[in-house]
Amino acid sequence: MENLSGRIVGIGSDQRSRSSTQGEIRYHLVPLEQGAATRVELSIGYSLKGMLAQIARDGLVRDLAARLTADFERNLDRHLSGVPADGAADTSQNLNAVSLLIDLLRKRAQRTIQRMLGR
Repeated sequence: MENLSGRIVGIGSDQRSRSSTQGEIRYHLVPLEQGAATRVELSIGYSLKGMLAQIARDGLVRDLAARLTADFERNLDRHLSGVPADGAADTSQNLNAVSLLIDLLRKRAQRTIQRMLGR
């Protein structure tokens, strides 16, 4: 069986924050159930530059990577299923580092408050 793998490289920037990111996704398709299904294994690497990189901490960077990975997974699943992508998942949109950072900080604050309240 031939090697069903590849690599996707991307670069994005946000002019307002002067932040940029470079990323690489390596994927490997693994046939399951005698070819009736397929598992997609991903390996993701990235680098951040600019304001986002300067204020990012390990947990924040992990949260950002998890969000971008989840978005990629949803888009890939939609594409492979033949479901049209919605406008929010449009890959032609620019990376907006400020809105990503605000959203991540908001979610982290919500989790912290929930932990403090014992929920």
